[in-house]
Amino acid sequence: MLDSRFILSSPQQTHQILGTEHEEEQVMDVVHDRAVGIDISKRDAKVCVRLPGQRAGTFTTTVTTWGSTTNQILALREFLEAQKVSVVVMESTSDYWKPFYYLFEESLPVMLVNAKNARNIPGRKTDVSDAQWLAQLAAHGLLRATFVPPEPIRVLYVSVDDDEAGVVRRGG
Repeated sequence: MLDSRFILSSPQQTHQILGTEHEEEQVMDVVHDRAVGIDISKRDAKVCVRLPGQRAGTFTTTVTTWGSTTNQILALREFLEAQKVSVVVMESTSDYWKPFYYLFEESLPVMLVNAKNARNIPGRKTDVSDAQWLAQLAAHGLLRATFVPPEPIRVLYVSVDDDEAGVVRRGG
């Protein structure tokens, strides 16, 4: 049931927000009360924030669309920090996840997951439904993180790639 619809404006972008409150039958334990699912594409990211509802046993989901520029990703990070989320799960095609992950990793509990491990029910697939499904799986702790090398290793990878490509470094 739809209980609210409003527009949130920011200098970078306008986000349409749909909030819904759901009653959940307690079949599985909720591991993370405040979970986020993000489906990332080249242009933007669909973000589903799943928070406890006003009544016991309910939760609200809010789906927003955020751009993929650095300023928009930083604004999203501030928004998620304000929501006090306990887990952020993201999936992406190609390597579009990298700016989101790298800008979130220091201040948010972020997890990159393989899309194959988070398959939704067969049928119509949309980025919005994927984000909602990721948030639900994250809330119940049902996803396993894909390995993302720590920053010192990532820097080493870039250095080795540059050396193999014949890049000559000056100085130092």
